[in-house]
Amino acid sequence: MPPRNGFSILIKGNQIADIGKDLAYDESTQVIDGTGKYLIPGLWDFHVHLTFDSLVTPAMYDLFIANGITSIRDTGGLLEQMLPMKAQADSDPTRYPRLKWAGPLLDGPTVVYDGSSPFNPQIGVGISNAQAARDKINQLAAAGVDLLKAYEMLSPEVYDTLLAMAKAKGLPVTGHVPLSMDVITASNAGLSSMEHFRNIEMSAAEDAPALLAARRKLLAEGLNTPGSRLRSAIHSAQRMEAVDNIDSARLEAIARTLADNQTVQVPTLGIAAARMHALWAQRSWIATFDGLPEKARAVWHANATALSETTASSESIAYAEFCYSLVRYFADRGVKILAGTDTPIFLLTPGYSLHKELEFLVSAGLSPREALAAATTHPAAYFGLEHELGLVQKDYLADLVILDANPLEQISNTQKIKGVIRDGKYYDRTALDDLLNR
Repeated sequence: MPPRNGFSILIKGNQIADIGKDLAYDESTQVIDGTGKYLIPGLWDFHVHLTFDSLVTPAMYDLFIANGITSIRDTGGLLEQMLPMKAQADSDPTRYPRLKWAGPLLDGPTVVYDGSSPFNPQIGVGISNAQAARDKINQLAAAGVDLLKAYEMLSPEVYDTLLAMAKAKGLPVTGHVPLSMDVITASNAGLSSMEHFRNIEMSAAEDAPALLAARRKLLAEGLNTPGSRLRSAIHSAQRMEAVDNIDSARLEAIARTLADNQTVQVPTLGIAAARMHALWAQRSWIATFDGLPEKARAVWHANATALSETTASSESIAYAEFCYSLVRYFADRGVKILAGTDTPIFLLTPGYSLHKELEFLVSAGLSPREALAAATTHPAAYFGLEHELGLVQKDYLADLVILDANPLEQISNTQKIKGVIRDGKYYDRTALDDLLNR
């Protein structure tokens, strides 16, 4: 019989059976009233770190689902910490977000994230030669990772081995462009996605070859320097010099290469422009901490207070503006932009940060439709799921978000969530609030 409530979403099992008005259905069909509402695919946060902050980890899955994020890509966590997270996510697809994961950051012998401080937890492992790279990739592939994460301190030899072996195993590789390499070489080797626009400026500078030679020298001389300190020193020495001297022809060649190689970009503007946004100084953002566990909430409030007492430097603003400028520039040249946040780094609250990232992408020049694609269709395609996920379409998987207002008119309307459907299970507003209150 046809439903009495007008526009409806019909779900059978975990698939969309139909969407429309006056639809016929049988007893095995779940019927959700969508009259007067707006429907979008379930959202992705394409750059998260589930195990970066152990105080936050227990709440992250709930916060994602409550915010309409039905799929996530974890881009760095130790194998022994990530395996339980993967097992939990797979234990009930209707309860937890879909998880694609990379395992640890694959870094050079001087590891950046080495566990030396709370802000530098151990999520990376050092790889000093090609054989060590082969051994580590075999281990990760056997553990069932969905992709690999290459990091900044890798040597060209290890990087090339990593990319070649990943290709043979059918694993995409994301990461930062290693400081010992340039962007075009890294992309040509098979890098499938780049995070934060990291190190693009150094390859696009007028004196890019000289900067690369200087970086390689600093890396060779710094083998006994902690990775985080060495990386920071190199960025301090070269980043702003590069931003102030961008060569338009070099930048155009980079964009053309990324588009030709289908190396997608995950800008994470919430991180790249964190000092400019200063979310930690905004009451509305601090209110998002309420969904965190009690101990995490106390630490985050203290950190927000400390950060609020600092002032953004002119250099940090200039770098943020450069990153913003790349969004529309690359999109116009055929480079796909995907939405990720790096949560929970820099007090970017899980779930909420993805909606804020969509706002940032629109303010950087994307249309609301393009921003939605960055968090829906493009991530699905990255993992070859474009024929079952990422669209509101009959027979696709029922990962959906029901909104009270049209996000194509204003992207912030993605935050006006009426309900979430995860793998066919419907969470109404009451159920979503229960997740937030856990």
